[in-house]
This record gives sequence, C-alpha cells and structure tokens, in this order.
Amino acid sequence: MSTDELPGADLEPAPGDTPGLPPSHRLELLCGGIAIALSLTLIGLSRLITVRNETGGVDPRWWPTVLGVLGLVLSIALVIVALTATIRRDDVEPATTPGLRNVFVTAAVAVAYVLAWPLVGFIPATVVLLVVLTATYGARSWKALVLFPAGLTAFLYLLFATLLKVPL
Repeated sequence: MSTDELPGADLEPAPGDTPGLPPSHRLELLCGGIAIALSLTLIGLSRLITVRNETGGVDPRWWPTVLGVLGLVLSIALVIVALTATIRRDDVEPATTPGLRNVFVTAAVAVAYVLAWPLVGFIPATVVLLVVLTATYGARSWKALVLFPAGLTAFLYLLFATLLKVPL
C-alpha cells in the first residue's frame, strides 16, 4: 500500500491552516542582534590576545578575528533578511520538554566544562563533557559513550597540543 492509497492522503490542508509556527520578525531580529553582539565580542576579545613576537603575518589573533568577522557578516545578513523578507517557518515545530531539557543540560555542561578545565585539565574535562553530551542526545551503547569521547579527546589533544603546540 502506497501513501497515496491511505485514507485522507488526497486532502489538502484547510485554508489558513498553518502546520508550522507563524513567521516572527521579532524572533529573527533578536537572533540576528544576539549574533551581532557575540561576533563583536569575539572580535574585541581576539584583539586582546597578547602576542610575544609580532611577525606581521598570521598570529594567534588571526583565526579568532577571521571567525568573528565572518560571524558578523553572516549576522548582518540575517538581520537584512529578517527586515526584507518573510521567513517561512512551516517546518519549525514548537519546543518540546525533552528539547528544552537538552538545551539546558548542554548549557550547564558547557559552563561546568569551562570552570573545570583549569582545575582538572583538558583531557578529563573534555572526556566528561563528551560523555554527558553524548548521553544527553540519545547514545546508549558503550561504544558511543566510551570510544567516541576517548577518540575525539585524543584527536583534539594530538591536534592542538602536539601538532599546533597550543598549551592545553
């Protein structure tokens, strides 16, 4: 039996029936404004990074500045689109309790990670962060809860501490 043969499959939605959420210019402008503020903060903080030897080329401030400027450009584009177009939100579903729980757990774990890193070090803090987030978003097998956090932590450590010589 195909989906066309199901009862009611040929019915169109009633006029004025919106399956998703209605357009929200205020929400789009708020998101764009927050993104602009965060991008400007990143640019400002990247300028505060002290460089011992000025080389005139790529230095430790370069990547954060590039990412901040890119974020600023995209944020301004988001605000322009919010002001000039109606963004359809047919595919946006209302917030759910599990979704909100995931958001708050992620935010709390991120804050705990930032606070724990200087105390316990990069490796233990990162492994715990990844285990908690992996479990929060639905992984239950031992492979996902052990191999993924260990492998990603090892990769990040090798990349930054060994290859790029960034002190962690």
